[in-house]
Amino acid sequence: MSRLGFDLSPVEAYARELRITGAKETTTICCYCSVGCGILVHTKEGKVINTEGDPDHPVSEGSLCSKGGSLSQVINNENRLRKPRYRAPGSVAWKDVEWDWALDQIARRIKDTRDRTFTATKKTTIREKKVADTPDESGLSRETVTETEREFVVNRTDGIAHVGSAALDNEECYLIQKLVRSWGVVHVAEAEIPAPAEKVYRAAVSMAEERAPVVKILKKDDEKLLLEVTDDIQKASFKAESISQEKTAVIVKADVPKVEGKEKEYEKEREKDLALRIIDNLCTKLNVQCSVINK
Repeated sequence: MSRLGFDLSPVEAYARELRITGAKETTTICCYCSVGCGILVHTKEGKVINTEGDPDHPVSEGSLCSKGGSLSQVINNENRLRKPRYRAPGSVAWKDVEWDWALDQIARRIKDTRDRTFTATKKTTIREKKVADTPDESGLSRETVTETEREFVVNRTDGIAHVGSAALDNEECYLIQKLVRSWGVVHVAEAEIPAPAEKVYRAAVSMAEERAPVVKILKKDDEKLLLEVTDDIQKASFKAESISQEKTAVIVKADVPKVEGKEKEYEKEREKDLALRIIDNLCTKLNVQCSVINK
């Protein structure tokens, strides 16, 4: 009837009002991607009866994509899993388990892996430059370079890695970082680079060879590149993986020695800065704008 010139908006508003009359309205954020669209959730007697875009949200202004628009079907779905599921090693069958059992198993396996792979100290060879106290016959103070092996406190585990999510907010990222750093997980930085994988691979290998004396290519094919880069006192592992024809995911994990007299957080900040600097240098080399997911 709207095609005949009738304005149906009052009728539609009335029908909508009837459906949510007496319902509790709660604002939330869509759980799917990093855009963070706002959603209004209406509930009655503890059940979700309606979800729709939040017109007051500064990001989405009421709009939702197809996944966000169908969010109510996530909870109102008879096929929704309501308990954790577990598949034993070698088994082909999944079974329902209780939350307490699942969380206990996760905690035990993290603890076992951390204890088995934890490194408290590490020896490495460093180069030290020293300028002579007195000038030589030519009047110049000569510089000498010596190599010495020193042991540094690292307090880390190489057996656990953490990858961030585009759907995490700042508060969740902060809590997760505090948790994994307490385990000894070294810093991980993740970014999405708007460039084909092969182009990213070539730039990463070229940049590594320009800046570091030791570059190990652990794996390189059409889908994935794994690099390990080492200089005199620090190390970084680099992983690039194709997401699509024009997008590549990059993860960098940095490892630096402890500086005597400095707190552990100082060491973590240096690892963070190094990892992000590697990503920034790579993006500069590619002349693209990168989106860092996990800081």
